[in-house]
Amino acid sequence: RGSLVNLNSVTNTLSNALATLTGVQLSDWLGKATSSAINFIENLNLFTVAMGSSAQKGLEFVSTMQEIYGMDPSNLYRYAGYFYQLADAIGATSKASAAMSLSLTKAANDIASLFNVEIEQVVNNLASGMQGMTRAVRKYGMDIRMVTLQQTALKYGLTEQVETMSEANRQALRFITMMEQASNAIHQYNLDSENASEELGDFARNIETPANQL
Repeated sequence: RGSLVNLNSVTNTLSNALATLTGVQLSDWLGKATSSAINFIENLNLFTVAMGSSAQKGLEFVSTMQEIYGMDPSNLYRYAGYFYQLADAIGATSKASAAMSLSLTKAANDIASLFNVEIEQVVNNLASGMQGMTRAVRKYGMDIRMVTLQQTALKYGLTEQVETMSEANRQALRFITMMEQASNAIHQYNLDSENASEELGDFARNIETPANQL
């Protein structure tokens, strides 16, 4: 019993010290830590289920993003899983969905830094852009109007009118157009990050898979 009393005394002392130094109760701190751990597991599960056979490539991508940019892997899993589901929901191929989700996740981070905007807002804006909401991405210098998408289609040898294409193909066109338009500014922004260019590759590389889908 004496040991238990001493243990409780030590715990209370640590709790009081933490509260005094940081203004945070030990119970609150532990609660937040537990919540963060649960969120991490949920985001990782969402990511691995969404990415399917591309999960290993995605995990390597997240590891590189975390190493180079110091980003929270839990949020990276959440963003990539969200973008993947967005593409997969309208019938994009699994390979194209994976390529688009990882590129959009990286683009969201770069655009947030470039425009000094919260990454959560950029993720939502890019998701809206992928669904055809032009105003959501115009602020980042992206033009995804039908006439612009038609030009992108012609560039890749497609003569079909964008209006008559499947939503999956229109989404692929939006992705290609958005990434091409953003690439110059982001490339300039990343000039001092040679490792990022080597590890993550240029957006043009990831455009190839959605282009093949078209």
